[in-house]
Amino acid sequence: MAEITRDEVAEGDQDEPNYNKERIKYSPEEERKLERQHFWRVIDAFRYYSTHVHEQVKRAQRQYRSLTQHHQSLLPSVLPNLTHISQCVEHNQEVLHAIVHNCIDMFENMEYGEEEELKKLRPTSIFDMDKLKSTIKQFVRDWSEVGQAERDTCYLPIIKEIQRLFPSDQYDVSKLSVLVPGAGLGRLAWEIARLGYMCQGNEWSFFMLFSSNYVLNSLATTRGHRTRLDPSASLTLTPRAYPLPQTSPW
Repeated sequence: MAEITRDEVAEGDQDEPNYNKERIKYSPEEERKLERQHFWRVIDAFRYYSTHVHEQVKRAQRQYRSLTQHHQSLLPSVLPNLTHISQCVEHNQEVLHAIVHNCIDMFENMEYGEEEELKKLRPTSIFDMDKLKSTIKQFVRDWSEVGQAERDTCYLPIIKEIQRLFPSDQYDVSKLSVLVPGAGLGRLAWEIARLGYMCQGNEWSFFMLFSSNYVLNSLATTRGHRTRLDPSASLTLTPRAYPLPQTSPW
């Protein structure tokens, strides 16, 4: 049974280290119920994205229009940029809908509910929305040309070390297993696998699992299709769209 830290700490224990906090033990059935709730909460974040960001856009528009004409004239690009952000948000939402489309049957060992749940649009928390926005930005880092420099900095040293320790001219790399913990959107694991190594990515976040499943599996059924996401569609004034992926993941 899993142990989960209580949010409430007994009086007088507020300064105790994390590992001294009281823990709750859940039964397997309770764990499955909590996991289902979490699953649908993440789905809700994907589906509520456009509603959430459009509300932010409208708030920004109201705030801009509340300024004096003189101050508005100093910021002539604000309203056109907000309009552009709204357009990018709609496009992003199409991609997010595609990501969650096959999520219900994604895991063979767990059932999370019926597809009828996908018809319900429920508000989501700021915390989950921030997680989703971070996932969108990671798409750009891991699967676009714009993220190539950062990938070279982060991933190339790992790949080169694997090749140094287990060169393909001395080992049958197809029989060497490489584990990538915290695999995120799967780019590093994919890079290692395409070199011939047997590679497995490990990831606990549903935000990452849903999204990596889309890139590595669902896009394989639409070869030649280029998906575009705009990571800046969260009220920055210089929105751009980036094609994904930069390299075919199949």
